[in-house]
Amino acid sequence: MPRELTHIEWTAFHAAYLQGNTALCPSCGTAQQAVLKPLDRTVRFSCGHQLAIPENTEPLAQPRSSAR
Repeated sequence: MPRELTHIEWTAFHAAYLQGNTALCPSCGTAQQAVLKPLDRTVRFSCGHQLAIPENTEPLAQPRSSAR
């Protein structure tokens, strides 16, 4: 089972993720591509870290599309 994001980490991740799919990975501290897996309640980063979404979080929104 992956480590659960703290609520502070989740809030920071979610705000960045809504702007695009790049966010700071809390495990290694670098900006990474992120994939939100709401059914699994996890976030997977391109660096290989996978973290669990905390319980009792706000609804999960998808990032804005960059295509116009």
